Amino acid sequence: MKLGKFTLKIKDMKKLFFLVVLLVVGLMFIVSCKEGPLDPPAQKFTITASVVNGIGGKIICPNEAVSGAVVEILTEADPGYTQKTITVNGVATPMTSKNYVISTNASTNYEVKVTFEKTLSWIFLQGSWVKDSVYIYEPKTPEDPTLVWKYYSIPRAEADVVTFLPNGRFDVMVGSFKGDGPWSVDETTKPPTLNWGGAWKVENISSESFRIFKDNFKDVYKKVK
Repeated sequence: MKLGKFTLKIKDMKKLFFLVVLLVVGLMFIVSCKEGPLDPPAQKFTITASVVNGIGGKIICPNEAVSGAVVEILTEADPGYTQKTITVNGVATPMTSKNYVISTNASTNYEVKVTFEKTLSWIFLQGSWVKDSVYIYEPKTPEDPTLVWKYYSIPRAEADVVTFLPNGRFDVMVGSFKGDGPWSVDETTKPPTLNWGGAWKVENISSESFRIFKDNFKDVYKKVK
C-alpha cells in the first residue's frame, strides 16, 4: 500500500494494529488499578418492629439495614409502664436498656417485638385522688392510754385532692391552698413505697382507692368521681 512517499506493507499494518491494541489494554489496566476493585452491591435486610398488644410504649428503629451494619433500636415506655422483654426473630431476652443492639453485623431480616408492662405508678396516674379518711394510732381514751387505731372521716370540703402527673410531679389542693412537688413509687420494697413529702408505705391499692401509712397515720384516698 502506498501513501504518498510512504509505503506500508500488510505485515507492518498488523504490527501497528497490535501495538495500538496493547496500548489501549494497558491504559485500561492502569486506570482500573488506580480506582481499585469494584465493591459488590450491599445486601439489604428488612427490620419489622412492633409492640406486643400495641400498648405501653413505642419502638424507634430503621425499616432496613445493609449487610455488615450495626442494627439497634430505641424503645420508649409510656408513663406508668416499663420495658419487660424484647424478642428478636423469636428469641426472647430481658430488656436491659432503652437502646438495644440487635446485631453488630447485619446478615438477615429481623422481626423485633417489645413487651411493656404496667407498674404501680399506672394506678396513681388514673385521675385525681381525694383523702377520704384517716386512721390514727392514739390512746383509746384520756383515761385509757392503750394505743389503738381510730378512724376519722374527712369532710370532702376539707379534704386534700392530689393529682399525680406523668412528669414525676404532683399537684395538691387543700382548701384554698395549692402545693406541688416530686413523686415516685419504689416497687422493690415490701410493701411498695410512695415517695411524696416523705416515704409512705402503700397497701390495698386498686383503680378506685389506695391506703398509705407512715408513723402513726394511715390515710385512705379514693378516686375523684
